[in-house]
This record gives sequence, C-alpha cells and structure tokens, in this order.
Amino acid sequence: MAKGVYTNKFHASYDYDAIDRDFDIFVLQKGKYMDRNILDFPIIKSKALAVQYAYGAKALVLFKKGTVDEFDYRMSIQDEFKDVKIKKLDIFDETERQENFYYNDMLLAQLLLNSMSNSSNSKIMYHNLTGKLFYSDAKWIKHDSKNRNKIISFYMLEAAFFSEMYLILSVSSFKLGKAQNERKYVFDETTAALRRTLKNDTEADTYIKSAYRDKRNTVDYLNIKNIDKFRSCKLGVLKRLLDDASKKLGNYMTLVPECITEVSKYEISKEQKKAVDKTYLANFIDAPLYIVDEIKTPESEQISERVRYEFKKYFGINAVMGEINENVFNIRIIHDKEHYIKNNIHDPHSDIFKNVIVQHITIENAIEAELLNDKDKLHPMVTKLLQELAIKKDILNRHITVFDWSKSGIDKDVTFVIREDISDKETGTQHKQIFKYTTLTISPSGDLKFESFADNDENLSENSIQIICSYTTFNDQAYRKKEFIDGLVFFSLDNIQAIIRTPMKTMPDINAISNGLEESAPDSVISAEVFFDALRAFENTYPEYFDYSKMLKNASCEKNYVIKKCDINKAMNYHKYRTAFKILNEFLYENFGIRINPEMKSKKNSEIYMLNNILDIKYYECINCLHEKIQKLLKE
Repeated sequence: MAKGVYTNKFHASYDYDAIDRDFDIFVLQKGKYMDRNILDFPIIKSKALAVQYAYGAKALVLFKKGTVDEFDYRMSIQDEFKDVKIKKLDIFDETERQENFYYNDMLLAQLLLNSMSNSSNSKIMYHNLTGKLFYSDAKWIKHDSKNRNKIISFYMLEAAFFSEMYLILSVSSFKLGKAQNERKYVFDETTAALRRTLKNDTEADTYIKSAYRDKRNTVDYLNIKNIDKFRSCKLGVLKRLLDDASKKLGNYMTLVPECITEVSKYEISKEQKKAVDKTYLANFIDAPLYIVDEIKTPESEQISERVRYEFKKYFGINAVMGEINENVFNIRIIHDKEHYIKNNIHDPHSDIFKNVIVQHITIENAIEAELLNDKDKLHPMVTKLLQELAIKKDILNRHITVFDWSKSGIDKDVTFVIREDISDKETGTQHKQIFKYTTLTISPSGDLKFESFADNDENLSENSIQIICSYTTFNDQAYRKKEFIDGLVFFSLDNIQAIIRTPMKTMPDINAISNGLEESAPDSVISAEVFFDALRAFENTYPEYFDYSKMLKNASCEKNYVIKKCDINKAMNYHKYRTAFKILNEFLYENFGIRINPEMKSKKNSEIYMLNNILDIKYYECINCLHEKIQKLLKE
C-alpha cells in the first residue's frame, strides 16, 4: 500500500458491462414517502439479491439477471403498495446513474455490498435489513439463560456509505420486545437473516431497535491485542467486509481507500515533554487523596491497593482509604451502570456532590483494562485518574492551571459553546426542537465562567441570541454534508470557528496489522527443530546474547515436535530483556520467517503498520473548507 494517511473515504470503479450482464436493477418511486416494508417485500417475496433506500420516496432493488419480469414484478408490488411506480434502470445511461446513484455511483456500491447478505456462515453474517447492510457476530448475541435457543438481545455493525463515499461502521442494538410504536424485526426461519416483520409474522419472536437494559453497546475502533480481538473491532470488520467484497464483487466493483500524502504532523518538543512529567502532574494534587471503596469486595480491595501503590511509587502521593470529603481529592470505586440497572439498586453515578472533587473508577473497567495484571510499569488508567482530578480541581476553582493560558497569546475572552437537544425532556415531543446551550468563557488570565440557557428562555441577551443564530447557521450548512457541529469557538462575534465532526476517519494499514497478528497468533506453533536451529544461528550472529539464547533453550524443550509461539514470547520476556527481545524478534522474522511478536507499537515498525495515522495529530490544507464558506455567509 502507498504511504500516507489512509481514510475511510473510498474511490469506486465499476464494470458496467459485467453488472448489466449479471443483474437487473429496478427503481421504486412512491408518491409521498417510502414505506420501509417495501424494502423487505422484494427480498422475501421476489427473492431480490438486495435493496437500498435512496432519498425521499425512492428505493433501488437488485435482481439476478432475468429472474423477474418487469411487468410481473410491477404487478406483485402494486398488489401490496398501490402508489408505487417501478422502472428498470439503464446502467449505461449516465444521467440515470447520477439521478439514482449520486456521487461516484455511491448507492450502486451500497446496493452491491448489500447483496452479500446471503451468507452461509452462521457465526458471521451480513443482513440486508430494510435497505441497510448489517454485520453480525456470534459474540454479540445474548441468549436467555434458561433457554439457550432464545435470543433476548444482540447488536450489529451497520456498514453504510455517506456523502462523498465515506464508509461508516456504526453500532445498532436490538432487544426482544413488542413496543407498539416501534418498528419490529424477526429472524427469518429459512435464511436466519434479520428483517422487518410482515403481516403473516404473528408467532415469531419480535425485536425492537433498543439496547438491552439500556446498556450502550460499543465496538472498539481498533484492537490489536490478538487476531481475534482485531477481527471483532471496527477496522477488523472493515477488512473482512472489503475482503468479502473483493471476492464476491470483484468482477463488478473495486473499492480503494483514499490516501492523503500531503500531511503535516503536530510535534511536541522534547522540552514540552519534559515539562509534563510525573512531577508536573503530581503537583496539582495539593490536598489529601482519599480512595473511597463503595463496593468492599476482594476485587475492589485489590484495585484500591494497586492504585495506592502506583500513586506512591510513580508520583510520590500517599493515598489513604476514607469517605467522601469536601476538602480532599476523592477517587470512588463503584460498579458500572449496568450492574445497578440489572440489580435494580441506586446508581451512585447519579450522586451529586457540591464543592467536592470526585473521580469514579469502576471495577468492570479496571478489570477490562487489566489494571491488576502488569505490575512492572505505570498503568495508564492511574495517570488518567490524576489528570481527571486536576481538571475537576480547575473547574471547581473556576481557574485553569493544567495549562498556562497566558502562553496561548490570546488577549481577549474566548467562549466555547456546545448544545444539547432537550426537546423530549421539555415537551415530551420531537415536533418542536428545543436546544440547551452551555458556554465556557476563558479570560486572558485563565479565569473560567460557565453559563447555560435554552433557546425558548424568556429575555435572552443579545449575546445569547447571536450564539443561537450562529450555531443554527453552522449546523444547517454542516448537515447538508453529513457533518455535525460538536461546538463553536467565539473569539468575537465576527470571528467564529466551528468544531466539526466529519464522516472522515483515519486508518492504519489494516492488511499489515491483520497479517502481523495472524502470523504471531498465540496458539500457533512452530517446529522445535527450526526454532533451535534459529537460536544457534542467532548465537553466531550475536555472540553477546549467548546467555539470553541459552536461557530460551532451557525454557523450551528440543525434544518436543512443536512449540507454541505464546510460550516463546513469554520466555523471551520483553519487559526484562527489552533490547535482546527486539533483536531476536527481528532476527527470527527476517532470517527464518518466524513472527513471534509483531511489535506494532515500536517506532521501527511505524511505516509497516502505520498506527501513527490514528495516534498522531495530523492536519492538511483543505481547499474550500466549510468554515470558510460559513464565515463568508455570516459576514454577508
């Protein structure tokens, strides 16, 4: 792959001759709005390969060539849906393609991807649900504890192209339920695929789009712990999706991710890094630090001890056990929200403490982050606790100290604005949108001022009205590009900058990551004979590491036929013999093709795996950026 910053924007090329040879595409046009059941009807009744909702009252249906007659298909649809017009699309007509597929024939690409929903793999499946492509994994399905055949909840990843061919993977949750005003779904008995309910689905279990017990399901964007974790993260799923598309649709379509080559990197100088060391962070903790264990179980006690140990060892802070106190820094150990919902007990997350600095740590997060496992180095969760306490101290004191604001060079007040839709909370209806605006103003001396107001408040100030108008203008412009305004920054009323959340996401080299993890899979094995031959060659090349090699020989058994790579990796002991580990690891791969550890985070391999694409702060010059257009609009 070319070097640069990869993004989730794709460029598609099509073989229209092959598509016309093998497929028929129909355009469905309805009078007012598109009933979602129309998108399920072709798959269930007419055996369509895929459907795709377009915009407004339009949808696309893909059939295998010659499987349906246009007249017969029109009659079957109109028997159920009277005001639907149906037309067969001419794939060679550029005007028709632009009218129905849009930029880079985006909806043609989506329609073809949707056709992959016919999967024979029961563990990993694609579902073309009401014109959307969902990816499911067996690990994301929750069964009834009393009836393992009954599914009570599950979640999936929706794969959808957005404006300008950005491919987005987003989580959708489903649970068993029959809410009257909710769309209902069933698993089809013949295909095991998820679809909308039809009129004759009276006995099947139905599901609604909602999280089970209000738990927010998440899928990691990237997880490189092992190959199984990678395959279950978003970028791993994306790799599988692209691989499957290449295998199944390669004759019709090619997808290539965009690579931005002209990029700049925001560098932090060595002096800046030295300034923000452990001592710097510890200086913010200028009062006693209490660990408040609200759980009082062996696990919570271990977490308390580990946190206290690291505070003392790495920061010189003596944390003590205690209760919530106003004059100290408090770290509170509790469960995650799901625990309290499941057991129908009070959730301490909702506790409000006035003039008290409190930071929560949940047992579940600590265990998932392996806080108790590796005791040889500072755990990032512990550093994060101190960072959060320092920030909350500034908020309580209404003055910024975590950063020397005077060094910003800003000699006037700066106001940051975010807004929240509170329509349902205020009125119980979504017909009239009501927004709550929260502002943070920082003075040149670093003083903080917080305010909030709603756009339906009486006697709004002129400044508040200007904020509302500006936010609305920015948001309307962004919405047309499928972008979202996360906040505004007011330097003055005629100098407003937008914090924009775009569909763009940067990516590492997912193929290299997959290959590296597969080659070093912990349960994979290598020949003991080959491994010992490699060690002898290593000793000849690097005699200074003879003792290290001898130790590995003693830890392994040459009489065995094979050795697990996880056992070799453990014996090589990265934390104790870091230099020898790196040299041997590289030697084994370059000379014998043996990958023990991919070392993805090492600087030497940064050009291979390109993890810096998502870790570094990078920027590039954008011509005709949104904020430039809006600035001009506001001035006019």
